[in-house]
Amino acid sequence: MKLKNVLLIPLIVGLVAYGGIKGYLYFKVKDGLDRMAALSAPFVALKYGGIDTSLKGVISVTDIKLTPVGAPVGIDIDRAELKGRGVEFLLDVAAGFKMEQPPERLHLLMSRIRIPLGSDFFESFGLAASGKSHTMCSLGGILAQTGIEQLGFQQLIADAGLRYEYDQRAGEINLYSDYALAGLASMRMEMGISGVSQPGAMMAGAAPQLGRMIIRYRVDQGYTQRVIDTCATQAGLDRSAFVNTLFVDDNQHYTKNLGFIPGQGIRFILRHLITQPGELRITLSPDGPVNPGVLAAYKPQDLLRVLGVDVSINDQPISDLSFTLPEGTRELASLLGNQSDSAQDQATSGETSRASPPKRVRVRYIATPVDELSRYLGRDVRILLNDRDAPQQGVLIAMKNNQLDVEQRLHGGRMTVYIPTHKIKRVEVLRHAVESNTE
Repeated sequence: MKLKNVLLIPLIVGLVAYGGIKGYLYFKVKDGLDRMAALSAPFVALKYGGIDTSLKGVISVTDIKLTPVGAPVGIDIDRAELKGRGVEFLLDVAAGFKMEQPPERLHLLMSRIRIPLGSDFFESFGLAASGKSHTMCSLGGILAQTGIEQLGFQQLIADAGLRYEYDQRAGEINLYSDYALAGLASMRMEMGISGVSQPGAMMAGAAPQLGRMIIRYRVDQGYTQRVIDTCATQAGLDRSAFVNTLFVDDNQHYTKNLGFIPGQGIRFILRHLITQPGELRITLSPDGPVNPGVLAAYKPQDLLRVLGVDVSINDQPISDLSFTLPEGTRELASLLGNQSDSAQDQATSGETSRASPPKRVRVRYIATPVDELSRYLGRDVRILLNDRDAPQQGVLIAMKNNQLDVEQRLHGGRMTVYIPTHKIKRVEVLRHAVESNTE
């Protein structure tokens, strides 16, 4: 046998094996999708175009269409992509995931989801349209982005992603999700969960412990400008006068639009979201792991302290996160803790409570030992160095190898600075300080 033919044999065998695996995966994925289509047929028609697989651990389905039975239109998705770790992940998909042993990594991407506007469409799915009870020009309607058909939107166009990483040895799961609605808003969320030392522990009923969570939310400036201009014109007011009508000092106004009565800090946040769109950042950094199952036992003001809640809008920290619940909201009250009668009286009649002064949560920079900084990832920090006078300031995003990674904003963008711990003179973390409200 010629040497040339000998060298071709492993190549041919490899190609045949590759084709066999690709074909096997294609038919397994197709079979799964066809089963889903058959099960959902009485309610929703599921159609799809192509199926593709990559031995790098990617399965993608294109041209997906979901149409409720009897509806003239449906949801279109250009591409849905599932990513894992290599061929092993693909074979796990083909064999069917075991709930007690999920893959270590999973990433779902949905590209260009197109959703027709109109409440009739949502109701055909058995869903109520978001913000249906609010008019477009109300505070609740602007925040819920209701009635955007009047602004020329014909459909919602979105991209979305969901990813998790599971470290069994550390017993930690990190979750990441994001979405972007074209011309409207976007959100990113990161969450850490600890206490999951065995695969499938959460499925088996183990109580996970909430670590840190970061939520970043942005409203598109083009949307807010258009809706304010349109509504101000309809009301015969200028922009500033119309915005003032959204934030009148009336408890019933906020109860109707929001379902609760916000304090001055939350009102400041909402006004900025509407008039000066930027980034709303909410960070939860508990001093230690928190069992979500016990949060219902806390009152709202205690939850802020236990969860280590920090809120900023356009990089401006908000210290006043107070709010009250209107009388009769029993479900929300039971979740957040029972409110005093005086607080409910204040929510419904506007009278000032004569109860003992409550404690309120303030945020300020507090000196923190370097060896404790790992508890405050995602927090704003101020770092004084031995070799320079001006402090370094930003968001602490990582701490490893005797180095701090701090994210800073620069000319509308972001950059990361790396600070060796041996150069640090003092570190201050934007944290909570509980004070007695005697004002």
